[in-house]
Amino acid sequence: MQPTISALFQGTIDPMRDATYADADYKALLNEANWREKEIAVHFSKEDTEALSALLETFRKIGKMESEISFASGFRLGCNLMMEVMKK
Repeated sequence: MQPTISALFQGTIDPMRDATYADADYKALLNEANWREKEIAVHFSKEDTEALSALLETFRKIGKMESEISFASGFRLGCNLMMEVMKK
């Protein structure tokens, strides 16, 4: 069984199923990243493009793991604060 914090973070438990990230800066950065990846890929061979894609996917996975660790840490801190308040 998956820990609740991980399930919540990974979307297995999704309290905001209908929520979307509407920040214009976020969308602009996604578009820029997509454009830059395509622009760079034009100058590479097929093998180099595949290697670049694999590298970028690895960085995405690392970012996801770091985000999950940060989320879990913040969640635990929040729970600890609530427990301290409830004790008093």
